[in-house]
Amino acid sequence: MNQRQYTASVQDMLRNLENVFKNQTGAPQTGPYSKEGLILRTDNIIFRQAGDWRGQQVQVLSPLEELELIDELCIYLQEQKHEYVRYRVFETLFSTARDNALEYRREILCRLVSLGVASKSAAVLECAALWMKSCEKEHASYLASALVTDYCTLQRNGVAELKSCCNVSSRFCCVFMIAVTSKYNMLVKNNADEHESEKASWPCAALLDVVQSWLMFDPALCFCTATQMDKLWRTVLKATQSMLDSLSLTPLDGLARWCVKSLFAPTTVNKTTSTQPRDEQPPESSETLHYQELHSRLHYAFLKALLASKPALKAIAKGSVLGNPDLQLWNKTEVHTLIGDLMALCDHSDLTPQSSSSEQAAVDRFAQIAQIAMSMRVLNCTKDQFQSLSDPLPKTRLLELVAYGPKRRNSSEETPMETGY
Repeated sequence: MNQRQYTASVQDMLRNLENVFKNQTGAPQTGPYSKEGLILRTDNIIFRQAGDWRGQQVQVLSPLEELELIDELCIYLQEQKHEYVRYRVFETLFSTARDNALEYRREILCRLVSLGVASKSAAVLECAALWMKSCEKEHASYLASALVTDYCTLQRNGVAELKSCCNVSSRFCCVFMIAVTSKYNMLVKNNADEHESEKASWPCAALLDVVQSWLMFDPALCFCTATQMDKLWRTVLKATQSMLDSLSLTPLDGLARWCVKSLFAPTTVNKTTSTQPRDEQPPESSETLHYQELHSRLHYAFLKALLASKPALKAIAKGSVLGNPDLQLWNKTEVHTLIGDLMALCDHSDLTPQSSSSEQAAVDRFAQIAQIAMSMRVLNCTKDQFQSLSDPLPKTRLLELVAYGPKRRNSSEETPMETGY
């Protein structure tokens, strides 16, 4: 099969899949053009793989054919105006419920979404967002990690390209933040042999720059999955919400962890490298801003995002978000886990941290986040419950004020408070 024949076969297969999803009541129930028959033929015709290739990473398409396939898929998704049909075709091609050629199809997906970012294709990014939200966390994190590599490490102007996505698909940006904050969980390991895995658990400066830039531009971005829950998203997510290991509804928990724990970033993460010559770098690029400045901006933007949570809370209260009015954006279990992580990071040699220490700044950041979250009803937690949750943390005056109010008098008054941003 030559290049022209392969392209024609891909186009024909996409049209057949489209017809099945457009005319599901009149589609044949059996045979090669039934839904099941077409799905079975998809991997063989489009990806040229048959049987269970999982784990073997066998590539049958030539690089030229791969490029042609990705281009054809991008064009098809952009031209397909029926949102339901567009996503069903996309999901059929890259379904993780089908083991056949799973890893190879996932690699093609990563390249397709990367092209979608570069070409600013809302159709591709919207499909990718719903795919990430409805599949297992492992696959969503893999796609997010591939995009981080493409745009934060390899490409010359990749950070600017990724930042521009907030003008193309807000839901993609929201789900991307959920995935990256889940993957880069900022776990600190004390074993020197685990140095590389420790570094891998922290977001690079370029990624931190992208996320803080998005939230600075639109603080409500991290609630898009709740406030923009349309019929398609509701239908797909209701069918997959029982999945145990999937992404959370919003990136609030992950962003709170990043804001609090980024103060403890190892020196290997603080060092940044650039593919651009120094004289060509923008004045406020992720390479010219220090890591500390970036996570300070992120913390400020996240506080603004919490203040913009009212529309999301109203949507949940109406039951328009997955039909669950009791859904919580940030729950006490997640707060408890964050406090446990923070306790592990803090130096407990002194119960009252010094004003200039990372420990105090981290505890103060947690106190600020908790205060706004409770006042906005993002965190449904009584004063007594919060006192019990936060009691093991090293004491700062700000934490005491949030937990007990201004009437609390203890030894923390003797330590001057310097709120860490």
